[in-house]
Amino acid sequence: MVPVPYGNLANPKAHYEGTGPEIWRTAEVTHFVSGLGTSGTLMGVGRFLKERNPAIQVWAVEPPAGEMVDGLKSLDEGFIPPVFTESNGFDLLDRKKVIGPEESIVWTRRLIEVGVFAGISTGAALAAAVKCAGEIDEGVIVTIAATAGGSTCRRGRGRRRSTRSSPGPSELSTSERRPTVGAVRPA
Repeated sequence: MVPVPYGNLANPKAHYEGTGPEIWRTAEVTHFVSGLGTSGTLMGVGRFLKERNPAIQVWAVEPPAGEMVDGLKSLDEGFIPPVFTESNGFDLLDRKKVIGPEESIVWTRRLIEVGVFAGISTGAALAAAVKCAGEIDEGVIVTIAATAGGSTCRRGRGRRRSTRSSPGPSELSTSERRPTVGAVRPA
C-alpha cells in the first residue's frame, strides 16, 4: 500500500517536528514561502513558526488557475489537499503568490547556473521568495526545496522523476532526508 501524501497527516507532522525547528534555530525568519503541493511542508513549518512568533508571514506558492507547474496545486481549481484543510490552512496563510510555469522555469534555470539541481516547483518557490523580497522593506525570507510527494511515497516502485540529480528519498536514510533551506534578505 502506498501512502497518499495529500491526505497523510504524518506529512505536516514531520515538518512541524523536524523542518520547522531547524529553520527556527537557523534564521530569524520573518517570512516563510513554500509551494502548495501536498501542503505538508507549508502547513507543518508554517504552524511551527507561527506558534513561536505569530508575526511571521506564511505565503503559499501556487500556479495560475488553468496552468500547470509540476508539483504545485492551485486552490482556485477546486482541489484542496486534505492535509491543507485538516491543518486549517486558510487560517494559517497570510498570502498566496501565483507563479506561472514560464517564471518557474526561469528560476529553476537560475538555480542550475549556481549548481543547484531542483524541480520546477522549487523554481516557483524561489521566484515567489524573490517577489516577497521586493515587496518588504526588511526581514528574512525562508523558502524550501521540498522533495516531490509522489516520488517520496513510491519507494522504489513506479517511475522516478528524471529531473532529480541527487539521490531519491528511497536511496537515503531517514536522517539524511532533509529539504534544502534557503534564506533571502531584501536589499
